[in-house]
Amino acid sequence: MYIVLGTHPDIAYVVSCLSCFLDCYHAEHWHATICIIHYLKGTHMLLLVLGGDSIKLIGFTNSDYANNPDT
Repeated sequence: MYIVLGTHPDIAYVVSCLSCFLDCYHAEHWHATICIIHYLKGTHMLLLVLGGDSIKLIGFTNSDYANNPDT
């Protein structure tokens, strides 16, 4: 989970699915884990580089407050 949270959030879904089988895993779960390890080894040199003249942070939210018109 440290790798997922700290360095590779792109594998979060796969790791969370595999974590359901920690106490009863089978060969296909082990094979999926090995595929994740191969992915991590193959992408360890890839980076996300931010830059340019200006960086704008744009976000959206659902602000209807559970359909309460008073808030």
